[in-house]
Amino acid sequence: ILALSLCSCSKELSRSKAQSLLNESEAFKSWKPQITAQGQELAKAACGGFFSKHLVRAAEVYVAVSLSAKGKQYFANPKEFCFTNVMCSYSVLLNKQVGEVTGITGSSDSERNVEFKLQYEYPEEVLNCTGKFPEAAKATFRMYDNGWRVMKVGYSKPE
Repeated sequence: ILALSLCSCSKELSRSKAQSLLNESEAFKSWKPQITAQGQELAKAACGGFFSKHLVRAAEVYVAVSLSAKGKQYFANPKEFCFTNVMCSYSVLLNKQVGEVTGITGSSDSERNVEFKLQYEYPEEVLNCTGKFPEAAKATFRMYDNGWRVMKVGYSKPE
């Protein structure tokens, strides 16, 4: 009885426990979901002020878009410009939370894979510009002597 009371950690990982641990974890907080958009679509109306159009001169003149000051509140891009003829990726800087935990798998006592839905807080105009944000994600949990820890967060593969 004494040995059981010394360790309050459980090898069971419930959906509610996984949701709570994910929302509190540094791995989830620092993870930035990505959106991908065609540069040409972003350039059409400068997307409600989130993007700015530019003419870039090289061997030819290209139309490119970049994040405006307004856009930098919601997105990040490692490149200065996105040319209109390519797909561009942007990190989503919105507040996010774990919504519903949709599944937990794993056959070992020391590791679990958790699939979950994402919820975001954003102005409607952001969604009108970019379309849907990634909705499904997954995380790897590992059991330590003091309980479960989130090791990695990423995207779920589309079904």
